Amino acid sequence: MLLFSQNLVLAEQNIGSANTPNYSYILDSEKGIRKVILSSDHSDYRNYYEEVFDEGGNLVLRSAEGCIDEEGNIILEPGSRLINIANGYILVSDKLINNPHDEPLDTCSALNIKGETVISFKGHMSYYDGEHGISLQETNEGIKFAITDETGKNITPYVYDYLTVDYAPEYRDAVLAKKDDKYGFLNWDGSIRLPLEYTKIYYSSQYNHVLEYIVLIHTDGKTGLATANGHLILPPLYDSVNAHNGYLMVGQRTEGQSKYAVADLNGNFLTDFIYDGIHNFHEGLAPVHINGYWGYIDHNMEVVFPPVYLSVEDFQNGYATVLNKNESYEVLQNPIKLSRDINIFINNNWLYTDKEPVIESGRTLVPIRQITEALDFRVSWDHATMTVTIQNDNRIITMTIGSNQAGVNVFDDGIPAELVELDVAPQIIDGRTFVPLRFLVENMDAQIGWDQETKTISIKI
Repeated sequence: MLLFSQNLVLAEQNIGSANTPNYSYILDSEKGIRKVILSSDHSDYRNYYEEVFDEGGNLVLRSAEGCIDEEGNIILEPGSRLINIANGYILVSDKLINNPHDEPLDTCSALNIKGETVISFKGHMSYYDGEHGISLQETNEGIKFAITDETGKNITPYVYDYLTVDYAPEYRDAVLAKKDDKYGFLNWDGSIRLPLEYTKIYYSSQYNHVLEYIVLIHTDGKTGLATANGHLILPPLYDSVNAHNGYLMVGQRTEGQSKYAVADLNGNFLTDFIYDGIHNFHEGLAPVHINGYWGYIDHNMEVVFPPVYLSVEDFQNGYATVLNKNESYEVLQNPIKLSRDINIFINNNWLYTDKEPVIESGRTLVPIRQITEALDFRVSWDHATMTVTIQNDNRIITMTIGSNQAGVNVFDDGIPAELVELDVAPQIIDGRTFVPLRFLVENMDAQIGWDQETKTISIKI
């Protein structure tokens, strides 16, 4: 017999005071709410186990989930109730359970950041964001899923084997669906965004932290690519597709031989299928294999180093080691680094950015994603409000395009977020978000220096 107890597990885990949490994991803040996980053996938090006791009353807990705000105050005590967090809503079951993903419930509720009940649902919901929901129900054919409106009323019937949304808020405008062992995407009104005709899917990320793309495997085994919210980029016509660092590497097998091409993130091909092999772009250059030898191309698909090498490495810190035909090694220097008017170094390592820094009103602006990820921050984008959010385990910073105010909050210090005045507002240049560098770095708890003679920005962390 298994028993469930929330209070006992809290005592066993010793959470501590509100502002000095002792959690195994704390996930990113979304609308001021952070998921926390207690784990008795520090196992991977994605292995979902709850506060389970054996017949002798011995604790065999592996993990328990709850919610805190950005100052560490408990909103929902870790236990067996949390189902989902989205758009400022905390979806909880109204009874303790072992695993909410396996056992349908009688009722559940959505809470706000204060822990107050906003709405209650009869039946089980697996997702709720204040505007849309996903419910599930036991049927004669097993558990089936349906899309609901903001009140929990069904928009679709219970006909789907599985429905879910992406972890990143910017990709939640569509629902990943599975029916009759086929995958596709639905709009929230229940209409089809991407037909349910793919036998396999898996996520692909062009950057470090965000799963932005879904590789689609069709019934005939061919591969395509869609965004994580179901917009088709490449139809399933190819043998392989990989998204990385702003480009798609596409493979096609013809006459028993594999050839590769490069496409942009909109699915527009930038080259023909002319390469025998190709690696991902690193620091703006990609190794390509032609007629038995390796060389490099740049983001304009121009040959920068001709294919004359027996083997090559990816560029790192502005350099790459290659093996010549005479089997001697040579070190190449990245021509992009040499051509830059301003170079950025982080802990003495050169940082490649796909767009050069710009100077406006005496202030340096930089493309945000590459520099923040190099400093181990995560980036998200809200297109509706034109707001970019960066955060790590210690703090969160928000900036809005065109606004001279930014929000900065250090987690768990008991001090609410503060507004900081910017000398120059963030802006979009050539499709990239540029932000003031000094403000960004100093509020990421790093130091910045400038060498006028070499036009070099140095960042120390």
